[in-house]
Amino acid sequence: MLAILLIWLYIFIVTSVAGLLLKISLFNTSKFQENPIILSVTGYCLITGLLSIISLFYKISLEANVFIVLLEILGIVFYKKQFIESFNSYLSKLKSLNSRQYLVFFVVVFNVLLLNIKSVHTDSDTGLYHAQAIQWIEKYPVVPGLANLFANYGFNSSSFISDAFFSFTFIHNFPYYALNSFFVLILVLFGISNIKKEDNNYLVYITLVILNYFFYRGDMSLPFPDILISCTETFIFFVFLEKIKEKSLDQFDFKSVTITFLALTCITGKLSALPVILSLLLVIIYSFSNLRIKQWLIIFSTGFFIVVPWLIRNVITSGYLIFPYPSIDLFNVDWKVPLSEALIAKSWIVSHARVFVQMDVFNMSFAEWFPIWLRNQNKIDLLLLLISISGMCLFFITTLLSKPIRKKIVSPLFYFGLTFFLSIICWFLMAPGFRFGYAYIFVCIAILISLSIKLFSPNHYLFRGFAVGILIVFGAYCCIWPSKLIASGEVSLRKHFLNPELKYKPISFVTVSINGVNFFMPKENKRSWNQDIPCTPRLYNSLQLRGDNLGDGFRIPSVDSITVSPEGPNRIVY
Repeated sequence: MLAILLIWLYIFIVTSVAGLLLKISLFNTSKFQENPIILSVTGYCLITGLLSIISLFYKISLEANVFIVLLEILGIVFYKKQFIESFNSYLSKLKSLNSRQYLVFFVVVFNVLLLNIKSVHTDSDTGLYHAQAIQWIEKYPVVPGLANLFANYGFNSSSFISDAFFSFTFIHNFPYYALNSFFVLILVLFGISNIKKEDNNYLVYITLVILNYFFYRGDMSLPFPDILISCTETFIFFVFLEKIKEKSLDQFDFKSVTITFLALTCITGKLSALPVILSLLLVIIYSFSNLRIKQWLIIFSTGFFIVVPWLIRNVITSGYLIFPYPSIDLFNVDWKVPLSEALIAKSWIVSHARVFVQMDVFNMSFAEWFPIWLRNQNKIDLLLLLISISGMCLFFITTLLSKPIRKKIVSPLFYFGLTFFLSIICWFLMAPGFRFGYAYIFVCIAILISLSIKLFSPNHYLFRGFAVGILIVFGAYCCIWPSKLIASGEVSLRKHFLNPELKYKPISFVTVSINGVNFFMPKENKRSWNQDIPCTPRLYNSLQLRGDNLGDGFRIPSVDSITVSPEGPNRIVY
């Protein structure tokens, strides 16, 4: 428990300092103090981009932590005056908090913390490739042809790099994955802190706090990129709301920089987040008349800083600019993943999202795969999707047909809702797994509620009291499960005071030797979990090491149709 708290504190300090230094360096001011949480999410993106560059040459471990911390210390020394001014301002705000605010803070922290104490990892994707991909980042610089060992290891999520950075395996031989829980924590705290009498968007924050905590409470102790990306997408909306409140949409300020960093980092975290670029375009459109050379340079240099290292990592791990989408085939390197296997990996992603099994979904019509998709979905997910789509369509149609309604609800908030509505459509056509699209759905529902209140103008005093009452009841509900765990003795606060109950599923495996190197292959469910590398669900007969050690990478010189698995020869095993 104490270990997770300390890691959260370390993440917050390192990321918020990075965000503050970025603001001071770009705008040469510490005035108009940003919320520390906004600084933290911005700093996270900045650090992730820098780590992407470092990972091209060095492993992400103790040395990377020391390097980042030393850079920040140098930045603090260089901007000493502005940093001290900002720090004193934040300290005074912290002292001004009342006892009720401190109570809410400790309840939220304790609730999220308990979800990390009882941390038995059962998620299939973590066992399939998340934990293994992070191990490779912790132990080696980017490995040429790593996707030849297992295609999923080539799914180059930038979130794995930051997970490796904050895992602290150089201290404890088991990784702490506290990044997702940290983002859920600061998202909930940011939302609750904005539930104010003078802010009519209080129900937006309440809705997003409840939905995000409810849907992510079971998986936040996993290195699960979808949770981190979904929280990041939600923060884009939160920052946009801040700009609306400050009436600064026509200015490309630090919050605009934050949205730029968040949107681009989302894309490098997972390609399914590509539609979020629409929100960045909306911000640029609003501030277009005030954009000067400096602002355009910030936008393009941020894109270069975040995206280019990610593209380079793609090329090195797979031989393709964007893997597993081999249509952009620009490089002829000896470690390139065979085209047939890249296409299978691409098909696997889409088919799993649409029909949950490995099929050639690209030859299936919408009428063929949609009923299969529909039957396999959770009813709550479908209900939320129906509300978001039908509600946004209804508001859009009524604004076109009714001028009085158009005057009431057409606003920046409405236009942002349209960008996330379009994101829902893109998500559904690309890969309609709900974990890829929760943020779009949640934000659209929150905006629908806000627009409905604005349209029908209920008694705000009574409605606000009712909404806050719902949040309090939900908070009490969230405390029941952790309390039961403690009361039953299933979770011992004394036993887990220092460390959470960290454990993966134990696996049994067979060993296959290639060029004197032992490769581990799991016998059951093809899940490698945190087994020492190199571990893979399958090995190609023709797989070769490119050099004397694992860091030199892998290649497949001849494409054969046979893979080796613990059960015997197979076409491919996922």
